[in-house]
Amino acid sequence: MKRGQVTLFIIMGMMIIILGILLFLFSPKIQDLFLTETKNPSSFIQDCIEEDISLAVNVLSLNGGSINPEHYFVYDGSRLEYLCYIEGFYQTCVVQQPMLKRHIEMEIEKAITQKSEECFADLKESYERKGYQVSLSKGEIDVELLPQKIVTTFNNSLTLTKESTESYKYHDLKVEKKVHSEGTTVYVLTDRDNLNKFQFASRSVAWPPGYGF
Repeated sequence: MKRGQVTLFIIMGMMIIILGILLFLFSPKIQDLFLTETKNPSSFIQDCIEEDISLAVNVLSLNGGSINPEHYFVYDGSRLEYLCYIEGFYQTCVVQQPMLKRHIEMEIEKAITQKSEECFADLKESYERKGYQVSLSKGEIDVELLPQKIVTTFNNSLTLTKESTESYKYHDLKVEKKVHSEGTTVYVLTDRDNLNKFQFASRSVAWPPGYGF
């Protein structure tokens, strides 16, 4: 075989259930068909970006689903996004993020875009130093919340050309976290094992001072 090529589509996943199970359990699945002296692309991207993904999920968990909340309640040093709010009294609150699922997906996409570009640039340079001819075609980042997980897909195409053929399989990065809730207008969902949290604020059927039960 004279010259070999391999095209890789990087796929990274996370497991999270909003307002449900939030126990962080990283279990990357990385497999090689052939071992080489160069770190495989899946492993390279995972090592480069997993900290930023973890940070984004942690910030979203503590801020009620937004990286930078605009309508928030300050609680214990954190700005908690109001997911349900009403200004007046005696009225049921109005949902502030009716498209919460898509909102969180977009927040994760924005949070990791710059870092992902840096990681793929470093990956390309790393292989070029090893004597590979590298062709990198950049695509969009897609984040999707599924019933039991969030899947983050990097639609990048990477072609490596050298005298030998190298093949790689995809890997998944999955995250879960168990929680319990506290409070009435401030909800704190806490991991019993590692203290990671998801928390948000709600103001509904409020009573004026002196009229509450």
